[in-house]
Amino acid sequence: MGAEPAARQPVPLRRNREFQLLWGGQAVSLLGSQTSKIAYPLLVLAMTGSPAKAGIAGFAAMLGYLLFPLPAGGLADRHDRKRIMITCDAIRLAAVGSIAVAGWAGHITYVQALSPAAAITVVAAGMAVTALAATVVAPVRDAGRRTPGAPGPAADAAGAAPAAG
Repeated sequence: MGAEPAARQPVPLRRNREFQLLWGGQAVSLLGSQTSKIAYPLLVLAMTGSPAKAGIAGFAAMLGYLLFPLPAGGLADRHDRKRIMITCDAIRLAAVGSIAVAGWAGHITYVQALSPAAAITVVAAGMAVTALAATVVAPVRDAGRRTPGAPGPAADAAGAAPAAG
């Protein structure tokens, strides 16, 4: 019998480059999303002077969380989750950037303020569901896969394969 190779030691998360990129990007993205929930209604209030329109902007900023999680879950199950998460962040950047460009040009309208608010929450809901699927669904699904040499479904409670008889 040959010596069995030593088990690979897991890399600590503080040294895992992929985790650090994901965590850093998510932290910045979350900060921006949470700030925009306050900023959009205040922007509309400053532009229009109407508390009702500011309330509509606040509602538009939450509507995606009510309508989009179920379809987002279907997308997350059928497509590459990493690509979905990157696309969601790119869409959020474009939406917020459109407000910045319109503000710089001095031509922000009420509809221009509402559209990115709604788009950002739809994308944020998709991002949240995709991230959840990546952390919960994939490990559970992968845990159910058999490894070579592992007992099959006919194994008894002790984990041994049944004797041929």
